[in-house]
Amino acid sequence: MRKIGILSIVLTFVATPAFAQDQSDTENWDGFYAGVHAGGSWLKGDMTGFTPFNSYQGFPVTDANDSSEAGGVQVGYNHQMGTIGLGAEASFTINNLRKETVSSTPGTLFWRDTEFNASIGPRVTVATPSFAFYGKGGLAIGKFEVGHNQNGNLISNERTLYGYMLGVGADYALGSNLSLGVQYEYQDFGEGEVFIPSPNSSEIFIAPNASLHNLKAVLNYRF
Repeated sequence: MRKIGILSIVLTFVATPAFAQDQSDTENWDGFYAGVHAGGSWLKGDMTGFTPFNSYQGFPVTDANDSSEAGGVQVGYNHQMGTIGLGAEASFTINNLRKETVSSTPGTLFWRDTEFNASIGPRVTVATPSFAFYGKGGLAIGKFEVGHNQNGNLISNERTLYGYMLGVGADYALGSNLSLGVQYEYQDFGEGEVFIPSPNSSEIFIAPNASLHNLKAVLNYRF
């Protein structure tokens, strides 16, 4: 949350000189758009493990953070009304996040990975003819796998988790249809629980406690 606040302040500072220019023609930002993005993803948060078969319940699984390159697509719509625009955006991002760790109370292997995340929600834009600055929020979607080395048996399961998303960004118009920009997106999936089938117990589960940070270079085409 603090990072989003800092980015918002920076975007406001950068936008101030631009707003002093002519704001009479912002229609280039109006309508449907689609595009691609590339950048990096960071997976944060300590997991919580529950393995009642060996009397361990609610212990922390640390050192589970990871980062990777990322890329994907986005689509959206913006209705520009002078300098203010209202719309919505959906984004799908593929990454390669997987981290194994033995930093836990039982001292055995645990892992957490996710290969994609998505978001959808409303977006508010403040625009000049050349620049658009925006904030967005909404639903975050991610598919997570968690696993555990249970006495020599590697057991795992996966589940689609839902959370909330917050983001900020800035675009620069490359003519009437193309724009190039940068976007930061924070996704929080809460604690959640992923139950893992086990030959020893049906009660093993892990809370991924995952949050994702996506930093993207964004290219959009406006129709």
